[in-house]
Amino acid sequence: MRAFEEKQTEVLENCRAELAELSVRYEKWTQAVSDYDDYKQYQPVMKEYQALNGLRKNSFKKKHETELENYAIYRDRVKAVMPENMKISKPYIDKQLAEVLAQQEQIQRNSSRVATDLARLSVFKGNLEAAQFPFAQQRADEQAREQNRDKKHENTI
Repeated sequence: MRAFEEKQTEVLENCRAELAELSVRYEKWTQAVSDYDDYKQYQPVMKEYQALNGLRKNSFKKKHETELENYAIYRDRVKAVMPENMKISKPYIDKQLAEVLAQQEQIQRNSSRVATDLARLSVFKGNLEAAQFPFAQQRADEQAREQNRDKKHENTI
């Protein structure tokens, strides 16, 4: 029973550690979704800028400097979470986020099962102790009576 409890406690601790790691990954991918939305917002400005030439391009750059800088910032943020040399892809980001959520759900199910097993074990141990208590109490009472008899016997001698 003790080995089972230790094993289940270890499994529960591992589940908690995995959930903590997945929480970090989840935050990373939800931030990527947000950054991707911002990246897409500024993408038309960048495309228009890239299509221009010469003086028109310089004039456009001065007029839309903030938008172009924001585009670069959000593009870099999204690329930072993507595998190297992979194009920025919303379906890829969504897939990664869905995988993290599925893993979290599975680990939470396992964690719940283990926690339930540990709770059942605790109740079982409590019931076992409660069932043994009357016998232990009875033994203690008998021992106390014997000691009292022995003392009375010694006093009469």
